[in-house]
Amino acid sequence: MLETINIEQAVLDNLRILPNEQQQEVLDFVEFLVQKSGKSKQVIPI
Repeated sequence: MLETINIEQAVLDNLRILPNEQQQEVLDFVEFLVQKSGKSKQVIPI
């Protein structure tokens, strides 16, 4: 679990540096990965 937290924090730290357009690209990619994995979790889009 500790490793997961470190990965999440690293992603968030790097995400905050990016401009909004690139943040949207990251979000789109993550949503694609979630859909591809077959896991579904309803998230309210920003």
